[in-house]
Amino acid sequence: MKLSQIKIGNRHRKDMGDIAALAESIKSVGLLHPIVLNGDDELIVGRRRFEAVKHLGWSDVSVSVAKTFDDVHIALLAERDENTCRKDFTPSEAVSMATALQPLEKKAAQQRQAKAGPSNGRGVKSTGVEKFSEAVAGRSADKIAESVGMSRPTLAKATAVVEAAEVDPEHYEDIAKDMDADGKVDAAHKKLLDRAAKFPIPVGPTPKQIAQNSPAVRGSVSR
Repeated sequence: MKLSQIKIGNRHRKDMGDIAALAESIKSVGLLHPIVLNGDDELIVGRRRFEAVKHLGWSDVSVSVAKTFDDVHIALLAERDENTCRKDFTPSEAVSMATALQPLEKKAAQQRQAKAGPSNGRGVKSTGVEKFSEAVAGRSADKIAESVGMSRPTLAKATAVVEAAEVDPEHYEDIAKDMDADGKVDAAHKKLLDRAAKFPIPVGPTPKQIAQNSPAVRGSVSR
């Protein structure tokens, strides 16, 4: 596909890292995995590869079209394992990507729930969210977290930090920036909880409520 036909849009990846090194790797071993687009030719996965082949002067590139959450999930796992020139998402980038994946996974979860029945088996209670059982909802959260290279509890804590920074940048943006710089989500979340006692989040759920949104996080939140 022509590079000029690919729509970049609002990307989750903010820090491109060393594109020249990735370009040299692609020049040496080839493009191991295609760039992933949605049905509207918008780039979903592979922004660094896009920039690398552009750096090499390519006019065409191999692409694949992702139609389901599983397509995107597999593509992200492939990207993480592609080569030594890969660059992990920062925690904030991972939160952004996870948020974008939720509508796709919602459809997949609805299909799983339909096959499993309204309660996913006798004795399994509903979460009350999208009318999914805990098993189906939990599997969705786990798959999204795995896709962006995090555990479910870590992604929940990173989300709390990012959302606090968006709502009240004056008091919380520095925590999000430090988290992205050193990658230490637990430490950032603990700092968030400590600071929230002095500067409550003005709207929405508390940082603790955000991070405790999934059963896997309950009991693991720093107090």
